[in-house]
Amino acid sequence: MNLRACGPDQTLWEDTATKRMKLWLAALLIAALALGGLPAFAEETPPPASASAETEQAEPSDQPAPEAADEPTDEPKDEPKEEPTEEPTEEPTEEPTEEPTEEPTEAPEQLHAGHRLTLRLGNTAHVEKRDEEQHALVRTYELYCEDCREVIAQTEQTEVTLEDHDYPQDGWTVVKEATCAEPGEEKIVCDTCGYVLTRPIAATEHTWQVVSLQEPTCVEPGVLVRLCAVCGEEERLETPELGHLYQWIAGEDGAQEYRCVICGDVLENQKKEHSDILYNNTITSFGPTTRELIGGTVWNRVTPLDVSEDGVYTYPLIASNNFSVGTATVEIEDGFQIVSYQLNSHKIVVHSESLVLYPNLDALRTGMDAQAFDFNAPIDLEDSFGTDTRLIMGIVLKADYDTTDPKLQPFKSDDEQIKTMNDLLD
Repeated sequence: MNLRACGPDQTLWEDTATKRMKLWLAALLIAALALGGLPAFAEETPPPASASAETEQAEPSDQPAPEAADEPTDEPKDEPKEEPTEEPTEEPTEEPTEEPTEEPTEAPEQLHAGHRLTLRLGNTAHVEKRDEEQHALVRTYELYCEDCREVIAQTEQTEVTLEDHDYPQDGWTVVKEATCAEPGEEKIVCDTCGYVLTRPIAATEHTWQVVSLQEPTCVEPGVLVRLCAVCGEEERLETPELGHLYQWIAGEDGAQEYRCVICGDVLENQKKEHSDILYNNTITSFGPTTRELIGGTVWNRVTPLDVSEDGVYTYPLIASNNFSVGTATVEIEDGFQIVSYQLNSHKIVVHSESLVLYPNLDALRTGMDAQAFDFNAPIDLEDSFGTDTRLIMGIVLKADYDTTDPKLQPFKSDDEQIKTMNDLLD
């Protein structure tokens, strides 16, 4: 066909060919959409608006309507963009990142910024053992929030306080029992720190049984052997020799022998005039006479005492009111009193001795409340006389002595000392 011969109809033909080409392309697009091959492409590069308009104008053709292509393209565009992208990205990123990153990084002082903070000693204390008398309480300073009323931090600063041990009153416990062979031990424990204090328990006394005994003589000591019935220890004791006890003994011819009354040894053998020897004469301790204190005819002297103070006091022994023949000693210590005496010459022979304490002059006058004691033995003053601290001591010895013995000294009374003693009786 010769198109050019058509003349004016040539333009009409070209328009018709163009429309057919567009319809053909639209048919291909609809077929592709029907096969499902274009949705992904449609998301990235949607078709131009002119093409969609042309497809709408081609609806009167025999091809199917394009409504089926509109539904698959709308749903894939909305669902993947909204739900999958919002929920997974927001929730996981908020909760895990807030808690671990903010709280641990702030110091206690920062958490309580602007609050009233004070440094104070904590209530609890650590106890350290020190010595047998004291232990140490170590308290730690703490940072305290007055507004929150809580301890927010412990410091390294401490304060040490020394206190006496808290020993229980009846807390001594026997660790080892004492025997007669060795001492024992007991302990006490502090209730606060556990410090253990120990002390020894004195060994018990032996239970002695005498095995052999040799009596002493005037010139040889005695020997005592004894054995402990508990531990078997043996002990040997020596007692000193008795020494001679000489006395003037008159013979049949009137001669006087200075003979030992124990063994019969004669120290001297000579005649003595009867006037030179005083037999069974009285010896007393220095002080005022009973005749001066309570009247009567007896001249015996007594010694007023003040037993309120500890000490050792000595008083002369007076024989026949003429000779100083020895010394009486009074020892006072811790409420106890011991009285002893010592003679100047071994030629003085004592036949009897007595020691009597009187609480007052009435007792001296009547003998009531007077108490007799032994020499060289402790006297419990409080048990015997209660609270009385002023007593009257009466010492009476009956003895033989030679007035010509050079060891006997003439006696001279001391009036000032007698006056001082009398003042104790007021």
